[in-house]
Amino acid sequence: MKVPKNILKLIEARTRHADELNTIDAQIRQWLKDNDINSSKLEAENGCMITTEPYQYAKMTIELIESEGE
Repeated sequence: MKVPKNILKLIEARTRHADELNTIDAQIRQWLKDNDINSSKLEAENGCMITTEPYQYAKMTIELIESEGE
């Protein structure tokens, strides 16, 4: 079966967005590392949420950063 053009465009978009997500996530992880914030537990236990539940993962990341000041 030949891949329909609209599906091919969606696959290409998914690839571009995944690449962008990886780039942005690397920047966030580097910032956390530079600021001595250990995110390994968050990443190990909830890392898949970055794509499955992005708003919750964002909230958890913010809470991790805020908890460092306490």
